[in-house]
Amino acid sequence: MIFPEVRSLYKYTSFSKHFLSNIKNNSLYFSKPENFNDPIDCGIQLQKHISSDVVLEDLKKSNRKFLSILKNKNLNNSTRNYFSILSNENSILLEKIKNGEFKDSWHHTSPNIDYLEKSIKSKGILCLSENNDNMLMWAHYANNHKGLCIGIKREKNTRLSNNNFTLPVRYTQRLPLISTIEYTDGDEKYKREILRTLIYSKSIDWAYEREWRSVIDAGNKVHSIGGRIFEIIFGLNTPSRTRSQIRN
Repeated sequence: MIFPEVRSLYKYTSFSKHFLSNIKNNSLYFSKPENFNDPIDCGIQLQKHISSDVVLEDLKKSNRKFLSILKNKNLNNSTRNYFSILSNENSILLEKIKNGEFKDSWHHTSPNIDYLEKSIKSKGILCLSENNDNMLMWAHYANNHKGLCIGIKREKNTRLSNNNFTLPVRYTQRLPLISTIEYTDGDEKYKREILRTLIYSKSIDWAYEREWRSVIDAGNKVHSIGGRIFEIIFGLNTPSRTRSQIRN
């Protein structure tokens, strides 16, 4: 559990017909990134245009790797065929580049990148904050102070304390830029780190939010919060009827 001093996190929200049933079940809506108010949030910034020299060196390296794998006499037929096809495609590209069939600007794409993009888009993300008294947050996310702020305890052995699910957002001047070649050649641990970086990074313009994110696989659905609701704070303009309903 990182930052154990952060003992509670807060969800700014408007009041809706589903609110009461959700909090009774200690649940909230986990949104897909497509619903965020920042259109480039969780987006992939790809370094697609790479010099042909870099691509040439990468293809040579990949070919050496494929040929090394194919020397393994214990490979089954389907695996051998798969790497044979990859090696053959690489060899064809190598010849084309050597023959000058491509210019210095190389547009390199990968099925792995498509998979990464789909994976991010399908995630369910609960956006939380360390603060419960930020005026801009009340205005932007709690219906101009007519809504609520839900306090959730961050306790051991819960999803909110598990680093595999919940982390603070990293604010940066420049959003992560991924090289398609590096990502394609990376191992599974590297790819998981890239996925995590993309989901938990945000422009420094949003730093005032002091945001944390709890991430699960299925987005645009109601899920258990992964922590215990311990308070509900009313906004300055929360209607008295709403206050009464929640208190009851």
